[in-house]
Amino acid sequence: MLQRINLVPQTPVPQKIRKALPLSLAALLMLIVAFLYFDHLRLTTKIRQLDAEIAQIEARVQHSTSLATDLKQLADSVSQRKQRQGELQTQVTALSRQIEEKRRFSRVLAAISEEMPSSVKCDKIAFKENAGLINGSAVQYRELPELVSRLQANPIFKRVTLQDIDRNSQATEGRFLFTIAVEVK
Repeated sequence: MLQRINLVPQTPVPQKIRKALPLSLAALLMLIVAFLYFDHLRLTTKIRQLDAEIAQIEARVQHSTSLATDLKQLADSVSQRKQRQGELQTQVTALSRQIEEKRRFSRVLAAISEEMPSSVKCDKIAFKENAGLINGSAVQYRELPELVSRLQANPIFKRVTLQDIDRNSQATEGRFLFTIAVEVK
């Protein structure tokens, strides 16, 4: 068998490895440094993006909080206005009832003044709900029953009674003090 013998001198493999090892380690180290540098750049960019997103989210949270506060204030304002509206509605109802009562008792007072003789003087007219009292004085006694009958004939009144006559208090002046009780329909 033939063997071939290489006569060209070559460096042995362990020496080749020793020569190539620093270069390969340097290249590997450069690759690692480059990888770490690019990874650092990527992470820094990602951190900046996340910081920007966090800032946006915090701004939204503050905006949402301010909106919630404004909403609560508006809700409180609405409830206060509804309460005030209810109070005003109650006042309007009371005033309209007073106006209606005024109209009603104005008709009653007009009816009393129409039926009152000229010699009868009315000092006070007071009403509470549907009942009232007429206090006054008359020159002649006979005018009082006549006044009561005329008032009784008026359809506004339910009942009219001559409640009290005081003949003695102003007898020197010739006037009779009276009180007439009336009930309005």
